[in-house]
Amino acid sequence: MPHAQDSAQLSVTVAAIGMTSALGPDAASAGAAARAGIVRAADLPGFTLIRKDDGEPEAGRGHAAHSATRGFEGYGRLLALARQAALDLAHDADRNAAELGRLGLYLAIGSTERFRAGLERVEVERVRSSLEEEIAAAEAGPGGEELAAAIERTLGWSFGGRKPVIFAGEHTAFAEACLRAARDIGAGQIDRAVVGVVDSLVDPLALRWLLATDRLKTGNAPTGLMPGEAGVLVLLEKPSATPPGDAERPLLRAVALDHDPVDRYAEAPPLGVGLARVLEALATTASDPAALGWVLVDQHGETFRGTDWGHAVIRLVSNHDELHDASVWPIAAEFGDTGAASAGVALCCAVRAFARGYAPRAAATIVSAADSGDRAALFLQTTGVASIPTN
Repeated sequence: MPHAQDSAQLSVTVAAIGMTSALGPDAASAGAAARAGIVRAADLPGFTLIRKDDGEPEAGRGHAAHSATRGFEGYGRLLALARQAALDLAHDADRNAAELGRLGLYLAIGSTERFRAGLERVEVERVRSSLEEEIAAAEAGPGGEELAAAIERTLGWSFGGRKPVIFAGEHTAFAEACLRAARDIGAGQIDRAVVGVVDSLVDPLALRWLLATDRLKTGNAPTGLMPGEAGVLVLLEKPSATPPGDAERPLLRAVALDHDPVDRYAEAPPLGVGLARVLEALATTASDPAALGWVLVDQHGETFRGTDWGHAVIRLVSNHDELHDASVWPIAAEFGDTGAASAGVALCCAVRAFARGYAPRAAATIVSAADSGDRAALFLQTTGVASIPTN
């Protein structure tokens, strides 16, 4: 189901973060590596593609989190990412289980359903049928509930028997999970929330789908995406619950959701309508004139997404002067396209930038665009680091 228009002004602290990715098994080392411009894209074992123009073989490349996922595929790969992110979150939070109060778990995962998109364009019947069988097998296997249970065991925190809330989707699923968790905290239903996201586009099924639908960047194809994978978990809580020593932790101030009628597989060209609406709604909801001064985007190298972003900026720039000299960070340049995990990765990068004093602004906007047409944006703000410029 496409997103309905939705936005909310929020006030929850990002109290702790945990992440595993191609740049390292924890958020701190990955943030430092990304800051230094380190890229760890490499040949993917056992994955070879044939170039269309000359028929020559070429090793497929991607951003795999080998420290966590080497030797795993399917559910096992997602489980490895989730467990490592949970270990990092527990380390960063450094809380006793008794301190956490009523705790909820909100988990976003990459939807297997997305792999059905574009299959009608796969010309080779044998390839199409094989993918359909693999997708059906993946759908019948373990999923979000099992991952959530593993996260709870790894954290060792008590969730009081509360059932985890699962969001299966694409790039916007993490924003949906954050919005639901923040609203539940604000309504007093829980004291704190663990919001997570796990996804892999370097899993064999994802790679075969990307190859069959002609979406991978290759040596002789400059446009296209380079796949990645990541697991992210964050701890959200009311600002009043944050210990005095952690006052510099940023606030999640707003989330906005929307839908663009032109999806990735439409015949019509993208015009940036959905992105412009979601960013306008976010800026209005956040009530911050500099809301779009630092934007972390999930641009990944495909023409469709680049054109969509360009049109959105043109639509917005007349009302938002900050876009003229905005700092735009394409997170996929260092991490690859991490699918549903992309917004979570961006959030961790922003939090680390705030903590280390190299954030270009005191507020960050994270933008997500799904192939289905769904659009989302999150707004983070900090006041704890004096060295961050405000304009």
